[in-house]
Parts: sequence; structure tokens; C-alpha cells
Amino acid sequence: MLKRWAVAASIGLLVAAGNGVAQEGDKGAVQAGQPGAGPVVEPAGQPEVGRAIHFDLESVKGKVTQDAFPGKYLLLAIGYSSCPDICPTTLFEFGEVMQALKNPDAIVPVFVTIDPVNDSAERLDQYVRFFDERIVGLTGSMKNIRALSDILGATFGYRLDGKKLENPEPGVPYSVYHSALIYLIGPDRKLADVYDYQMGPEGLTQELDRVLGEPAKAPGKKPDADKAGAEKAGNHAPAEGAAPAKGDAPAKADEASAVPAGETSASASGLGSARVRVQPSV
Repeated sequence: MLKRWAVAASIGLLVAAGNGVAQEGDKGAVQAGQPGAGPVVEPAGQPEVGRAIHFDLESVKGKVTQDAFPGKYLLLAIGYSSCPDICPTTLFEFGEVMQALKNPDAIVPVFVTIDPVNDSAERLDQYVRFFDERIVGLTGSMKNIRALSDILGATFGYRLDGKKLENPEPGVPYSVYHSALIYLIGPDRKLADVYDYQMGPEGLTQELDRVLGEPAKAPGKKPDADKAGAEKAGNHAPAEGAAPAKGDAPAKADEASAVPAGETSASASGLGSARVRVQPSV
């Protein structure tokens, strides 16, 4: 398990180095247009299990709402593609869990960006698929992202030079802060459970296996009732014109052993199979 977390931490460092992000206060380390990493914060409120979840976002394939993926659970986290540690750790965990689940087809992992200024649908899709091809990246308007965040009780925001920034703009080296929880949404699109991202792949897999259970087995083909009853009764009579089954008495004598006209078989009189010529009466 320590090895897996070391890999996740390494991924986070690589992402940070590649995007030029920095912790809040590290002035000059953030490239233009790339948000830095602010502190992890507590959720805005206690997530309400059983609450209906609604959202109107988009993926690289188009519009995605809560009605997408019918009949499946959603495993959802918020973050952004330039995040140096929490987000890659969470997505690495998603990938590990999807590989280990007994019933992975019953759930869809979803990552919602909180930095739509920089995270286009295409950029986000490329980012999340690095961890697992099944992860769906969602972006959208700031209004719709905040609406989902409020429903989940999640927190996120932006800072520039230590001050809160309400409306981030492209090209501004702002930092981002957000809460870090994992949300399980049921097929009825109600919040089913909430997990700490630090519980690890093994712990999350155990929890989800308990919820998702085993994959359903395809029902076997049932034998025809009449046929089964006939076989049970020993009725093996061949169909008309069909060869008799082995061990069954033939319905009539073979043509090769038929008695010609005017002859009779002596076997009925105990004379073996010799044929006796019957003389016609004069």
C-alpha cells in the first residue's frame, strides 16, 4: 500500500512540474494561465446522504446530466487538471479501484473540474484518461459547477496575491483551493455515501464491493418441459421416417428379411431361420 501511495505522490509531482503550478504564496512559480494549488479546505457543509443530485455539465462527447448512465452508480470527485497532489492521488485511486472491483460495470467514475477557465472538455478528458480510460471528465459553466458543489456540500474557490478571487480569468496566475471528498451517487441519483480520499484503494474497493455486489449471471436456458417429461418417462420413440434408436425394437421387419409371397418363416415353428416353400393346393 505504501508503494501505491508513493506512485500517486510521484504522479502529483510530475503533474505539478509539467504545469508549472505552485503552492499559494510561491510567487513567480506559476506560469501564465495556470492556477496554483491552494490549501485543502473543509467542506462547506455536511454532505446530506439521501439528497437528490442534479447537474448539467458536459464531457468531450457533449452534454451530461444526472440522467446519463442509467442504472449505474457514480463515483464522483471534484478537482482540476493542474492540481499537484490531491487530484492525481484521487484519480490514481479511482483507477486502482476500477481494476479491483468485482462488478466494475455497475459504476462510472466521474471527475468534475472546478477550474472551467482552464479545463476544457478536451483537456480534462486527456487528463483523466491517463489514470483510467473509464473515468469521465466533466466541465461546464461556473454557475452549474457551483450548483453541484452546493448540493454536495463541497467547497472550492480562488485566490490571487492572498486575496479571494471571485471570477478567475485566463492568463491570471491564481491559486485554487477545494475540499477533498469522494461521493457515491446511487442509480436513483441520490447521494448514497461519502468517503475520505485518504482511505486508499483497498478500503474504497471493499466499501464499493459491499454496495455493488457480484455481477449478475446470465440465466441458463431451461429445457423444454414436454421434452424433459418425455425423456423422464422413457419415451424414446423415433419420429416417423427416422431410424430406430439403439436398443429399441423395430416397428416392422426390415425389407431384406421380409418373407416373399408364398413362403413362410420357420422361425415361428421353432425351425430356425430357414424358409419353407409352401406348395399351393391343386
